[in-house]
Parts: sequence; structure tokens; C-alpha cells
Amino acid sequence: MMLLNTPFLNEKYLITTTYMDLMDRKTVTILSTLVLIVYATLGGIRSVTNTDVWQFITFIAIIFLIAKLMFIKTGKSVLEIVSLLQKQAKFQLSSLCHSNGQLLHLLLFIPFPFSEVSDCRTIHRVYMCSGPIETKKVFLYSSFCHLIIVSFICIMGLFVFVGDAMLPVAEIWNYIIT
Repeated sequence: MMLLNTPFLNEKYLITTTYMDLMDRKTVTILSTLVLIVYATLGGIRSVTNTDVWQFITFIAIIFLIAKLMFIKTGKSVLEIVSLLQKQAKFQLSSLCHSNGQLLHLLLFIPFPFSEVSDCRTIHRVYMCSGPIETKKVFLYSSFCHLIIVSFICIMGLFVFVGDAMLPVAEIWNYIIT
């Protein structure tokens, strides 16, 4: 902690003190002990769950913010972006899925986004569930959150392409950061 001298005006005297002297040390010790006791009392799975929820909210907010800033950086409207992507050969359906006109190959790509259900973290959360209804909720919520995160990451990739279509692979992270 940085100690700064600050003048305080008393009726008769000019008193110089530090920020450390503003609070009683016993009060700080008691407050920090109470915070530790409350955390330990309410701890266990509740504190872990609360931490996970806050991390998830922060993660989603950061991804959304980066995607929005990248959209602003492109300087184009949504209609201009869609028309630009329609003109690009890389974003034609036959080019994206490499289906070569076969409907079967295209249909085989449909279950791919749902393959993340067998992730170790998801299985751990299922083991922690108290029953089948809670298990169903875990799979529902994790699938929904996974869909949101992957969608924002794909949108960020589209914005990089729209911003500079000829950008080399080595320069992509520099483009995203700036």
C-alpha cells in the first residue's frame, strides 16, 4: 500500500497523517476475520458455484464486448457485411461444408455442434446432480451457453474477414487486439 502524506485541517492545527492511520488496525483485523468466517461458513459448493457464475458472466461479457468493438471497427452495416459475404466464394455453402452436392455429407455435419456434451467438465457437473431433472437442466444450460460462446467466436472470425480479407494468419491476433 502506498503511504501518502495528506494534510488535515483541525480547528487550531494542521495535522499531517498517512492513510494507514485513518483506520484502526483492530477494526481492519476484525473486518477481515469476519469476511473470512462468512466465506468459510457459506463456502463449499456455494462459493465455488458463485465463482463459476461470475467467471462465466465475465467471460461472456468480454467476448460480447470484443465482438461489438470488432463490428464497430469494420465500419460497415450488417447488410453490407451480409452482401460482402454472399459475394465471397469462401462462404458459399458448398465451399463451407465441402459437400460436393451430396446431401448425406451435409446432414452428417448437423450433430457435430452437440459433440461437446461429452466434455469432462459437463460429465463432472452431471455426476454432481441430485436427480434426472437437474441433469436435464445441466445439459440444457451448458448446451445453450456453449452455443452462445461458439456463435460469438464465429462472429468475431467473420468480422476479422470482413475487416481485412487478405490478412495473413500470423497477423490475426494483432488485428483482433487493435
